[in-house]
Amino acid sequence: MRKLGIAGLQLDLRIGNNIERIGAEIRGAKARMPWLDLFVLSELCAYGPDIRHAEKREDPAEQAFCRFAKEAGVWLIPGSLFVEDNGSVFNEAARGWNGLGQVLKSFRDTRISFPQYTAGSRSPFLGALGPLALPKSSLPQR
Repeated sequence: MRKLGIAGLQLDLRIGNNIERIGAEIRGAKARMPWLDLFVLSELCAYGPDIRHAEKREDPAEQAFCRFAKEAGVWLIPGSLFVEDNGSVFNEAARGWNGLGQVLKSFRDTRISFPQYTAGSRSPFLGALGPLALPKSSLPQR
């Protein structure tokens, strides 16, 4: 039985395009530890929690993650990504790529709307952990 080398990259990322930084970190970790087979990244790592960066399918982040997985010969699970489709934004999660750069799985959550992530918002729900850590009953009803 072969062992699986797993790296969980916990990076200090900003809101905005973090894709090339993530690629550099994957390449650097793989160079230092060639036995690594799987990289796991944080939620919304590509652009942060700003829905203004929502992408359409197969846009730069997805293409870059495919390239990173293939170049390093690793499996890659980069957390979720906001995806825009027909004017709605979805939190697409459970995506992953194998060492050939092929998409393994994609799960689209329901349409989301987080006014607390909109510029100029004064939401009372932004705490140290953000609105996703709050019980559902405490969120405003629509």
